Amino acid sequence: KHWWKTRVDPFADAWSTIEGWLIAEPAVSANDLMDRLAAMIPDLYASKAQLRTLQRRVKTWRTERAKEMVLGSLRKSAAMPAEI
Repeated sequence: KHWWKTRVDPFADAWSTIEGWLIAEPAVSANDLMDRLAAMIPDLYASKAQLRTLQRRVKTWRTERAKEMVLGSLRKSAAMPAEI
């Protein structure tokens, strides 16, 4: 695998909207998100050609949020002094 991107991110302009939906409804599926995007911006997303890309982005977002939840609480507990 390489670290560089070979294509422009098709969700760069819509990601803030998608992220808002994910925050409001964390269990929503990527397919439902794609349907919402297709309704909002049919010229770009009606064909659902980028569904797999969106699925990967949503998976990455959820993984990052889970790490923040788990490691965030560990960092807080490590920063607090132990009671004697």
